[in-house]
Amino acid sequence: MQVRDDDAVVALKAAGGNINIAQARFFESSLRSLQREDPDLHSLVATQPHTPQAHEKLIELTWDTISAFMPPKPSVSPTVARRLDRIAQAATSTGNANLAGDVYDVGCGDGLLLPSLLKTGVSADHYFGCDLSGRMIAAAQHIYGKSGAHFCRASFDKATEGVRDARAIIFNGSLQFFADSKDT
Repeated sequence: MQVRDDDAVVALKAAGGNINIAQARFFESSLRSLQREDPDLHSLVATQPHTPQAHEKLIELTWDTISAFMPPKPSVSPTVARRLDRIAQAATSTGNANLAGDVYDVGCGDGLLLPSLLKTGVSADHYFGCDLSGRMIAAAQHIYGKSGAHFCRASFDKATEGVRDARAIIFNGSLQFFADSKDT
């Protein structure tokens, strides 16, 4: 199995090739690092995981773990490719009132939606992808950084602050990760 991250390769080897064990150990290691680096946040994650700050950190650690074990280059099945194309088309269709402007992809992961958006005529320099996972953003920059697309690590509630001239704001597969508004 080819994975994206050197740390994941080491974890996978130590787990005898069992990805479930490797990912669990990787996540546990991330929690131990958090405990050393930010004991207060670690305590919040351990005792009050539904608070917005702890919730966000758990999502970040989860997707950092997933990203580390993903293949270096994305590949999608024809079914997923069609779904991504439909999402891009719906977000940028002529029925959209703001045809000019930027496209914001909140929870962009490794930028998987970008090629479909480019097919609809969106210019890469008008694409802004954000994600909680620094590893996902690093992967997106590695894969698509030379295209002119913009990627940043940002919390979901801050992702669209200051948005002007948005053609579309896309939450493809990310809404479920927002903290419940009654908790904030």
